[in-house]
Amino acid sequence: MAPVNLIDLVLILLIFFITSTTFLNLKLIEMTFPEASSAVAPDQTKPKTVINIDGGGAMYIDQRKVSREELEKAVQSLSPEAEVVLGADENCRHGDFMGVIDALRGRGIHNIDIITRPKNPV
Repeated sequence: MAPVNLIDLVLILLIFFITSTTFLNLKLIEMTFPEASSAVAPDQTKPKTVINIDGGGAMYIDQRKVSREELEKAVQSLSPEAEVVLGADENCRHGDFMGVIDALRGRGIHNIDIITRPKNPV
């Protein structure tokens, strides 16, 4: 029996892991946030629920697309002390944005950070 070279064994293992690994298809939400001169970086020390509304009105909770009804159920499951980060594309409908704010305030959640981008000085 011929000895197996270590490099051959490593290559075979590498081929095995490459072919048997499933790759995640991560889809990022493409959004353009509105500018604000008072934009500051949010405090990231506490866990927060992230809600996004894209330009077409689609809503996401922590990168998971949800319907309006699912969003309202998720908001009802949050405690009134929850901290929420709300991001809305600058082209989203004002009614969609205010609907999310209204659902959060209706649950008693008032600690809402709104995502903006810094305004470029002129």
